[in-house]
Amino acid sequence: MKKTLFSLLVVLVFVLTGCKSSSSPEAVMQDFVQALNNYIEGVQKANSADDVAKVIDRYAADLKTLAPRFKALAEKYPALKQQKPENLPPELQKYVKQVEEIGPKMMGIFPKLMQYGSDPKVIEANKRLQEASEEMNK
Repeated sequence: MKKTLFSLLVVLVFVLTGCKSSSSPEAVMQDFVQALNNYIEGVQKANSADDVAKVIDRYAADLKTLAPRFKALAEKYPALKQQKPENLPPELQKYVKQVEEIGPKMMGIFPKLMQYGSDPKVIEANKRLQEASEEMNK
């Protein structure tokens, strides 16, 4: 479970539009946690497939925005890409803990994502999210 959540951390670090311009490790991680919470809250509040598609599209845009900052962070802290949170410096450990605490919330949105998952707009939004995730991992 921890490895899955850490993988989520790596993927979701690219989440926020309107992020701080700072590329400090703390700023990147703060933006990641905020973006993750925004995504979860957006899906929770969604009342239609259109709403879910919009939330997913925002999330995909956020991933693209955070990608360069996360890549720079991963170069400085290879433990992020290696999925070894125990090797991160103490100042980043608190963010790993926050992501682990967010895990159950993330699991809680899957039913709503599944509910609308067959809608064409949601399918297309998920494709864009997949592309953003792949771009982030290049």
